[in-house]
Amino acid sequence: MTFACIGAVDALHNTLDWVARGGVEEDRIGIVVFSDNAKYDLESAGEYTQGAGGGALLIRHNPRLISIPDRWGVSTHLYTISSNLDVKSPSNQ
Repeated sequence: MTFACIGAVDALHNTLDWVARGGVEEDRIGIVVFSDNAKYDLESAGEYTQGAGGGALLIRHNPRLISIPDRWGVSTHLYTISSNLDVKSPSNQ
């Protein structure tokens, strides 16, 4: 993965698919762990965007807190995004 944010989304999608394939009978449980940090030189153009964050998600067939539907995101417009497009990444300066 090029960017941590899409890496987390891909990990979530893969884990959701894996848990769903197991069905209720198999009761699969998956964990998605993600983090990212952005550190820039003081007074640089990217300084105001720096920070760090992370999280972990426990994915199971019958969740206790949040349910993710089996369909999400629709678009009626075709978007073309450059492969190096990201919010001010150090590798893309």
